[in-house]
Amino acid sequence: MSAASAGGSDFERCRQTILNSLRSLPRGTAVAFGVMAGETQLTSREPLRDLKTVAADVASARITDGAADLPQSIRVAAESLQNSGGGGIIWVLTDGQASDWRASDAGAWQTARTALQAPASRA
Repeated sequence: MSAASAGGSDFERCRQTILNSLRSLPRGTAVAFGVMAGETQLTSREPLRDLKTVAADVASARITDGAADLPQSIRVAAESLQNSGGGGIIWVLTDGQASDWRASDAGAWQTARTALQAPASRA
């Protein structure tokens, strides 16, 4: 669920933030987009350099009622960057429902941290 306010739902504000951020990136920047609900689903196996395609994926994303597994999502994003040669930025935009973030699961966070620190692999 996404809380609503005068500025629209948290989800809609998050979507607009992502779209605005995509517009500010230089052409050819590699970007991956995923939805954190239950199991993280990336819209493509590796980051894409076609920002219009990523923007379309963002625009078509729909809110779910699944809990976000934040450490797993960070790990999946880090592995996607590693598999495409490494480097990059991971943005995490949430609806602010920290109860789903598994903050007390030290093992899950250590796995995410390890994925962020792993060297790039070239497939």
